[in-house]
Amino acid sequence: MVTSLNVDTARLQEDLELEGEIEFETIVEIALREYIQRRKQPQNLELSFGESLACIS
Repeated sequence: MVTSLNVDTARLQEDLELEGEIEFETIVEIALREYIQRRKQPQNLELSFGESLACIS
């Protein structure tokens, strides 16, 4: 699938410097995987401990 993205070039440049020799598409793929992993993390904690983090104060 081909998609057009508007990306902050400063952030892209920073990531390219951190990752070294890597393609733009790979950076986007890594970012999406990390985003999805973070979004699922509270859900995984809820399943593991039986209560939502929102209930803990």
